[in-house]
Amino acid sequence: MKHKRLNRDLWGFSYYPYYQMRIDEACFHGLACLIRLTDGEPFFWELPKAGRVQVTGSGVTWLELVPDGKDRVVTAIYAPSHAGDPAAPGVPRPSVWYVDVIDHMEADEHGVAVFADAYLDVIFTTAGDVRIDDRDELDLALADGGISEAQYSRALRECDAIVGDLCADIGATERRCAEIRRNVEKRIARGEPVHPCREILELGKTWEFRALREEEAPECASVIRTAFRTVADAFGFTEANAPRFTAFSMTDARMRRELSDPRREGIGCFDARTGAPVGCCILAFAEDGACELDHLAVLPAYRHRRLGRLLVREALIRAYARGCRKMTLGFVNENDALRAWYESLGFTFVGAHKFDHLPFTSGYMEKTLADAAEQETMP
Repeated sequence: MKHKRLNRDLWGFSYYPYYQMRIDEACFHGLACLIRLTDGEPFFWELPKAGRVQVTGSGVTWLELVPDGKDRVVTAIYAPSHAGDPAAPGVPRPSVWYVDVIDHMEADEHGVAVFADAYLDVIFTTAGDVRIDDRDELDLALADGGISEAQYSRALRECDAIVGDLCADIGATERRCAEIRRNVEKRIARGEPVHPCREILELGKTWEFRALREEEAPECASVIRTAFRTVADAFGFTEANAPRFTAFSMTDARMRRELSDPRREGIGCFDARTGAPVGCCILAFAEDGACELDHLAVLPAYRHRRLGRLLVREALIRAYARGCRKMTLGFVNENDALRAWYESLGFTFVGAHKFDHLPFTSGYMEKTLADAAEQETMP
């Protein structure tokens, strides 16, 4: 049997915010896990009745449930484009459920829940799809001696029970998942920490992501100037024709003012071996639940190591925790590669403006940190 971690590292979700908690409420007793996908290309399944349903990509959320006394992991997948139930405003509606039949649960060395996969999977949707996958793998495992007759029979019984418990009344399953998710979101809003997974802990041996301190202003200002200078050189900006461009205008004093402003928060990426900053950004918070991502910078020598993506993810997590529901940013509109990079992180282009004092057009992008239905379920 394959052993699979609930942070879904086999899907490539290792670096996404992963929450794992025990819930004992009237609606559910068991383990609940939540994965927020902050970026990535969308991937779709084609189903006979529901059609094309999104299962990964920016804005997708996976709610995973391991109920007490059951041999199953129930995953409700919420796509940002999937509309809520008109009969129940404010309740998010999964685009699809994926249920693993399991043999048993355990945990890895960092406490991440792990299940022994018993091969069978049940996929169903609110449109009425019900599909059982991988019966051939179960049969082969029995024939090869990989599982016993008892394990084989238990997997088949659990599969039948899943169809009866969850698919007979999908509306009830949907409402129950919505109630459980509300409980999970409340716990997160009250400070439930992101669960550290193996990859994050390994990452921490090389890079440290944390809030910037005011005394670090000179070093961080230098990082920003150096990083933005490559953009200036690529597009022909100089201190003469673009004195307000970040490469020329980010002084130590300005950085110190930004870090001392209570409406702003600096985030840095530091080399864990030397303690030196190699990347940073600033979050500027508004009173309307929005925030602006400013001065995102990674030193040229440290690029192409996913540090920019990890800085943005850290910013998204911190912004969401502070109640922000929209993140905005500005960029050099002529920089097509940068626009495409932000789009891969889930940002949407919303417009551009040409200022007389700048030798480039300013482009603007934004990202909603929770879809409309999800926002309604936040406490």
